[in-house]
Amino acid sequence: MRIKIMLVVLGIFMFTCTGAFAQGEAIGPEGGDIRLAPSFTWSHFMPDEGDDSGNLNIGTWVGYYFTTQHEAGLYLSVGTNYADGTDLGDNMNLFFKPYYTYRFHYNPGQKLVPYVGPHAGLIYNKSPGDSANAFIYGGHAGLEVWFAETTNVYFGVQYDRYKIDVGGFDIEFATLVTEIGLSVVF
Repeated sequence: MRIKIMLVVLGIFMFTCTGAFAQGEAIGPEGGDIRLAPSFTWSHFMPDEGDDSGNLNIGTWVGYYFTTQHEAGLYLSVGTNYADGTDLGDNMNLFFKPYYTYRFHYNPGQKLVPYVGPHAGLIYNKSPGDSANAFIYGGHAGLEVWFAETTNVYFGVQYDRYKIDVGGFDIEFATLVTEIGLSVVF
């Protein structure tokens, strides 16, 4: 069964990369373009201790395209985390993550563009009576749906790992972040 699922996913991936939806004029970024992509993210922590918590964040990706496929930039976000026994908004977090993204964008009119890449950076977390910093690293992947020459909607996931001292407890997190956003290239 797993092999069938993998073959279906691979088929969909290859279908989008071949430009099956490519029609009309060139669409998407070119080398030298700048990307501004505000997003909304939701995550659920998977800490080693089994605690139930997560983040709600608003962020933006600011990137530079070296070519149609290669982009590097900075992801900035601010949000709040929820945890067992706390109210939403009691805690605040800031993310600062430089990133690299490879886009499987091979045809000028391609409207569905998968992407993947690594990121690493810093997180600042403030909770009542305590604050902490940590190094964060992981990867991101998703799909851009281009609906205009310079604009797309994207759906993605980020996988983050970090270890942070919160309230005297050293907690290691593995976080799966779900993301939706709007990207404008200029």
